Amino acid sequence: MLGSRSSRERQRVADFRTQSGLYILYNRYGPYYVGVVKADRLGHRLRDHLKDRHGLNWDRFSWFGFRRVLSKVDAGGLSMLGPSVRSATSTPVGSGAVISDIEAMLITGFGLDANIKQSAFRGKQEWKQVTRERANQFLAARRQQQKMARERTHPPRTHNS
Repeated sequence: MLGSRSSRERQRVADFRTQSGLYILYNRYGPYYVGVVKADRLGHRLRDHLKDRHGLNWDRFSWFGFRRVLSKVDAGGLSMLGPSVRSATSTPVGSGAVISDIEAMLITGFGLDANIKQSAFRGKQEWKQVTRERANQFLAARRQQQKMARERTHPPRTHNS
């Protein structure tokens, strides 16, 4: 489950299989099922739903993750996810902020265009799902850029005989 996010400065790719959060399964009529993943295993949970009693009843999904995407990347060039909400220290949040976030999630998740107020999550980042092929192309281009940057700053040495 790879996601991509672009900004003016750069494009980033992250693997969300270990994300935790709320998810919504949709069928052709709209939202079908809502679930929560607390154990950092969103990818496993969605795969389970392909094989359980819900398997034939949904064809797409969305999720609202609890783990922030970090600017740090792993050895493969993928942006890393922050700590699990289960392991993070809890920060007190006012009920008004929580209610606003729940409203924003419902409006977004259910695609409610009739809402005049388009609520926004605090600190939200939207990531778009990408295929493995597209992510591999992006990562190969990033490695090539990094290699070229290293060669500019440290040109190969030539030996004169």
